[in-house]
Amino acid sequence: MKNFLRHPRTVAVTWLLLGSVMATGLLWFRLRWIQGDTPILFDLNDSNFFIVKKGSMLFLPWNLFLAWIPLISIFVAQWLFEKTWLRWTVILPLILWLLFLPNAPYIITDFVHYRQRAQIPFWYDIMTIGSFAAIGFICGLFSLLEAERLFLKIFPRLLARVFIILTIPLSAFGIWIGRFLRWNSWDAFTRPEILFQDLFAQVSDISGNADSLGIIPVLSVILLVSYLLFKNITSGGLSLMPKAH
Repeated sequence: MKNFLRHPRTVAVTWLLLGSVMATGLLWFRLRWIQGDTPILFDLNDSNFFIVKKGSMLFLPWNLFLAWIPLISIFVAQWLFEKTWLRWTVILPLILWLLFLPNAPYIITDFVHYRQRAQIPFWYDIMTIGSFAAIGFICGLFSLLEAERLFLKIFPRLLARVFIILTIPLSAFGIWIGRFLRWNSWDAFTRPEILFQDLFAQVSDISGNADSLGIIPVLSVILLVSYLLFKNITSGGLSLMPKAH
């Protein structure tokens, strides 16, 4: 038990949980003591799961919850691979990891909701959104690192590297789908035909979506550099691949 509590991954998850509580506390303080608009939590008539009245920012905890899913999914995949003889069962959590991975860095785009409000100091809203964005972003980088460790056990070194590198632009593409096309990760299961029809139509109209599509290469570079820095800090050294354990 002591080894588990002292394990670097356990410590990292604990700090991420504390960070999530801190970010949620900032939002709770904002809603409790700073006069804001009354939020609408759910609207079943809308395709978006969280519909929030202006100013409440209640979409942030929901987006942070989604950011945790890829990290939890990759931990489940690791456990299934190491603790069960049915190693093919890792396929489902890996699919969930890949589908929900864009939700982790997605929160950095929530700054588009920032508005200067007379009753709320601008710095407080920036810190609130920034706290959620930072925790979500780190969850994504952490899940990428854990996925790479798992891939190194399943595939040859070069193939594991290719898989991880490919997931980065795919995540950026997923962020574009969520931010500009307003689709959710679970729509791949609930409404796949409509989702892919819309994707095909939007991607086919490159000239009409040139401005928004530009976010994909920019985010890809940001995610790649951030991941390499994160791996360097956590693993030591500037090697593209972490040491297999």
